[in-house]
Amino acid sequence: MEKDSLAKSSLPGGPVSRVLDFLSFAAVSAYLSLVLAFLLLSGRLKPGFSLKSAFLSALAGARRRRRPLGRRRLTRMVAEQGHCFVSALPWGLVSDEQGRSRLKLYEDGQPLGPAHSLHETVRLQGGGAFSHWGNSIYFSTSDNRDPSTSGRGYEIAEEE
Repeated sequence: MEKDSLAKSSLPGGPVSRVLDFLSFAAVSAYLSLVLAFLLLSGRLKPGFSLKSAFLSALAGARRRRRPLGRRRLTRMVAEQGHCFVSALPWGLVSDEQGRSRLKLYEDGQPLGPAHSLHETVRLQGGGAFSHWGNSIYFSTSDNRDPSTSGRGYEIAEEE
């Protein structure tokens, strides 16, 4: 009698129902994997494990633009700390976090720098130093003033 109760406790619908459940599980798993990959690649998710660099490096070819990014105006510049301001960048640019950034920063058409500066240097010394990290640019103005009130225009471009 015990064997009969075990047989009756299986899922309703039998094997067809189990196959459909498995396919549903596989589809949801694939979808979540794609969402995770997108979040990692777009920089919206920054896990603290070392596989991230390897994963991003393996997929960097798909993220890189075929031709350099032309000049674009920075619009949203937020004070970070000290002389440092932060602005979001278009994703798909290789930053110093993933390799070597080719980004240039301009203040009213004049190049700023040094590029690839430490964030502490940007914060404490300023003077036009900047760093392209992830999907953001950490920068200071040439005179260490607030870029949103200085009346100057700030643009980025990738070198060839």
